[in-house]
Amino acid sequence: MLFVPIFTFIAEIFNIVDIPDKRKIHEGRIPRLGGMGIITAYFFTMYLLGEYNSKIFWLIFANAIIILIGIIDDAKGVTATQKLIAQFISAAIIIFLANVLYTSILFEVFGRFQYLISIFITFIWIVGVTNAVNLMDGMDGLASGISFMSFGALAISAYNQEKIILFYICLIFMGSILGFLKYNLPPAKVFMGDTGSLFLGFNLAILSLDVSHKSSTIFSLLIPAMFVSIPIFDTALAILRRTKRGQSPFQPDKEHLHHKILDLGFSPSQALVIFYTLSFLLGILALSITHQRTTFVLIVMAITLYAFLLMINIAKNYDLFLFFKNIIIEYKNNAKIKSLGYKFLQINKTHLKITTLILLILSLFYYKEFNIGSMIVSFLICLIIFLLSLLHVVEKKYIYVNPILISILIPLIILSYFWESYIYILKVSY
Repeated sequence: MLFVPIFTFIAEIFNIVDIPDKRKIHEGRIPRLGGMGIITAYFFTMYLLGEYNSKIFWLIFANAIIILIGIIDDAKGVTATQKLIAQFISAAIIIFLANVLYTSILFEVFGRFQYLISIFITFIWIVGVTNAVNLMDGMDGLASGISFMSFGALAISAYNQEKIILFYICLIFMGSILGFLKYNLPPAKVFMGDTGSLFLGFNLAILSLDVSHKSSTIFSLLIPAMFVSIPIFDTALAILRRTKRGQSPFQPDKEHLHHKILDLGFSPSQALVIFYTLSFLLGILALSITHQRTTFVLIVMAITLYAFLLMINIAKNYDLFLFFKNIIIEYKNNAKIKSLGYKFLQINKTHLKITTLILLILSLFYYKEFNIGSMIVSFLICLIIFLLSLLHVVEKKYIYVNPILISILIPLIILSYFWESYIYILKVSY
């Protein structure tokens, strides 16, 4: 929160701004160096953490290259080839010097070539996820919010595996993103630019490899992807779409998932609620791989993503948004109903705060009862708080507490409740 305004000022001085065009959805000249606020906060807090070893040193060095190419791209622009070269160099540092390598029991069938297979897959993974998050950064609060939830899921996974340093690193990323989100939620005052999106994507790729579980199933290669499923899913669709048309996979377009949601008539804030909720659900699924077969979790995740695409397609073909819009128009034209609705939404702010507090206390009470029924109630209460919070974020004038707090921190509480409840249910079952 302190650093972002500084870099916003610097971006304005040096004219590092995002100018609207036919592919972009924002209006006006928006500063593009907000990502440097995330980066500065991250490294400053890492310094305070005081955890230094050779792996951390090479991680910082590799990140320096990613940050440098991002700044140059935001300031002057670089080609896709130059970006890829920088990403491959950074990935090489991580693989050969920081010794971060994706391994699987399955690779043993390749004999002496298993090391080369691991290197190849790790290269593709790091570069792929880095660019996937970069491509998702096309709407206010989207890439940063989804990255926040991904780091949250990775933090819980790292903690459960007793990888405490990784757990701390994930928390530092979450805090750094949280400060930036204050300025990036719709309507955004600043963009993270390629500097921020490449940095977040690069580190999500590395950390997801570090917290992945070894598995003997053929789907074990997809375990890291579960933590960053939305960016990867969107990128895969973009590559297939562009290749089918005979275009370059790197050629930008205006057909990403967030563009499709906006085309249906949803506002940027409403689209953000949809993606945050989807990311939240997929994060829960990603965490469940510890206690469920990888194949089962992957199938559920695939069904969820397919259902999301199907709903977009149905809404577009049958113009469902127009149907709901007509209902809203009818509501606005009916003075009596409108008056009742207005009075309901103008409930005293103090009452809303007290209600939220009571719900949280109730959830804690049920959570401590340690039986399956109470834990389900605990989870449902928190889910209600989450949905109500998102509703208030969409309608800015009805916000009763800081939107960052209620729309981002509450889901983390829900995840922890769900996780502990899930583990307890498994113990009871056995």
